[in-house]
Amino acid sequence: MSDLNKDYEVGYKKPPKEHQFKPGISGNPKGRPKLIQDFKTDFQDELEETITLKEGGSIKTMTKQRALIKRLITSALNGNMTSIKLVTSIMSTLPIKPKDIEENLSIEDAKILRDFIERNSK
Repeated sequence: MSDLNKDYEVGYKKPPKEHQFKPGISGNPKGRPKLIQDFKTDFQDELEETITLKEGGSIKTMTKQRALIKRLITSALNGNMTSIKLVTSIMSTLPIKPKDIEENLSIEDAKILRDFIERNSK
């Protein structure tokens, strides 16, 4: 043993000086590996990004998802059959909200419609 190690006790959690990390040098030089995101997470992150668009003469900021939905519905309204089929299939999967019930229905029709919505929303 050298003179430097005589006053240093080696034991549990006390490695010999020559085996300790040198100052400024990490015990894990590569560090923790970065998290690899899956396709679904990357896709969702991309749709949540905001963009600026010119709509009706004014500049608006919206998410890419919102812009894509607007473009799809506009295409369907312009008569694109593929877009119409896609919009109607999406609409059929969305739940019907009670506020969508028209107020000018008769009491009996409104009751039948509410009953139908309750049975099919479960």
